[in-house]
Amino acid sequence: SMLMSIPTIAMAGGLLMLDVISTADMQAARDGSIAAVFAFASALLALVLMMRLLKSVSFTPYVIYRVILGIVLLGVAYGA
Repeated sequence: SMLMSIPTIAMAGGLLMLDVISTADMQAARDGSIAAVFAFASALLALVLMMRLLKSVSFTPYVIYRVILGIVLLGVAYGA
């Protein structure tokens, strides 16, 4: 689902950038471009680090946590 949202987010960002450029506020356009580059770089770094972590760590604690959370939420939802 994350990959499917990339075109939507990119187009929304492009539309906002066109709005900023059309108002002739080049300082805001430059600042926004710099922020977008840093946001992209930090997101890419986070993904790389997360993938490296997930290759070396077992999913068992996460699965146990999700099962327990699911049981608790079902109990709350159905008033048990």
